[in-house]
Amino acid sequence: MNDFGIIFLSILFEALPFVLIGTIASAMIELFVSEQWVQNHLPKKEWIAYFVAGGMGLFFPICECAIVPVVRRLVKKGIPLGVAITFMLSVPILNPIVLLSTRYAFMNQPEMMWYRGLFGYAGAVMIGILVSNFLTKEDLVQETHTHTCSCGCGHHHDGKQQDVWSQEHNHSHVGEYDGILPAGHEHHIMEEEHSCTHGHAHGELIESVFSGSVILKSILSHTVAEFYEVGKFLIIGAGLSALMQVALPKQYWMQLSGNPIVSILVLMGLAFLLSLCSEADAFIAASLRGQFGGSSLLAFLIFGPMIDIKNTLMLATVFRKKALFRLILMIFSVCFVLSALAEYVIF
Repeated sequence: MNDFGIIFLSILFEALPFVLIGTIASAMIELFVSEQWVQNHLPKKEWIAYFVAGGMGLFFPICECAIVPVVRRLVKKGIPLGVAITFMLSVPILNPIVLLSTRYAFMNQPEMMWYRGLFGYAGAVMIGILVSNFLTKEDLVQETHTHTCSCGCGHHHDGKQQDVWSQEHNHSHVGEYDGILPAGHEHHIMEEEHSCTHGHAHGELIESVFSGSVILKSILSHTVAEFYEVGKFLIIGAGLSALMQVALPKQYWMQLSGNPIVSILVLMGLAFLLSLCSEADAFIAASLRGQFGGSSLLAFLIFGPMIDIKNTLMLATVFRKKALFRLILMIFSVCFVLSALAEYVIF
């Protein structure tokens, strides 16, 4: 039991600073940067756009759940579906805070940061190209003008889309704490496809001039809600990782690590189930170094941010069922092949 506590707390304390930094950066990006910026900086030639979209994650420290709703908006603005998917998959991996946390978690293996970035980028571009050949805009769920937000935050979106700071963007807060914690919102605008797990609204570029206190309050509101949501998954992941290392005998891990293909599949499954924030998953992976090889850890680090239970539920509001299944199959296949390739080429 003592070993469990040590492992659990070490993972938690190492990951929390990066999660906090990530949630603050994510809140600021969501408030100040719109998908219009992304559209303006993508090349007109589609084949080049895949590679540029894959690298845009370096400039967007945003978690997975804030990126998913952007896909439909980008597609509506004329961005090819495959390019939008490439952007969605690369951001949680190439996010600079994620790469920094990976470097810190694998202090004795700095190359893991580079492998994660390289294979994550390659995977996102490959999946985007596959999507452009096997999925179309008709595979998207038709949006309605009045809908209940699928993120579980209690939002109701209605009317015409406007800026988050617009005076017509009315909030009804239930159970607020000093005006910071948004327990429930009602939006009398049409916010395009808000489908995350955070309990906040995602804004566009600020067009109105408001006081610094209002802006600060909104940033804090986003940060607190996101940190609370991400923290739950981190605690579950850290606890499960510690339990696995303490409860399962070493002979079991030796047999498992002896088969790299099985190890890759096991950690891909674990990444899908844990639904960890990408700012924290490197610390869970690093805690499993004694039980798993480098290729399976790499699979954990690139597959989890691309698709997990949480993302699947959000993507279900964007894609039709058959299309979502094909997308998940593409993500799984590409990540598995890349990880297996890494096993025989690098590790």
